[in-house]
Amino acid sequence: MLADVAGAPLCLFDGLGRSHRFRYDVLRRPTQQWVQPEGGNETLVVLNVWGETADSPEDENLRGQLIRQYDGAGLLENTRFHFAGHLLEQSRTLTVAYAEVPDWSALESATTLGDLDTAHDGLIEDDRHTTQTTYDALGRRPTAR
Repeated sequence: MLADVAGAPLCLFDGLGRSHRFRYDVLRRPTQQWVQPEGGNETLVVLNVWGETADSPEDENLRGQLIRQYDGAGLLENTRFHFAGHLLEQSRTLTVAYAEVPDWSALESATTLGDLDTAHDGLIEDDRHTTQTTYDALGRRPTAR
């Protein structure tokens, strides 16, 4: 493993001959994970989008929060946060190509949430599976649906 000064991985090689490359934003938060099988093409397997990308991140307390993650299952959206940072609403949308590792390379150049929405058309299903959570005054989670 090749790590940066803070110990975060930049590049690593696994026992299956694959190389993994990681990218970070200016705040050193992980944004991309690329995987290249031995003799194959490099694929973007994880894309993280942080709250500052939203049009008005303060309205839903999104600043500093992971709001979208494109991964092996599809799209995970964290859409609403409590003022104390607790997650209030999360949605999962599954990938269309469930039998293979999705390649999110088409989303790499997207800079806004609207661009991401346009770029992921055809890569994920239309159905969303949403979970909502409430918290009491002490920050405990009494309900989740």
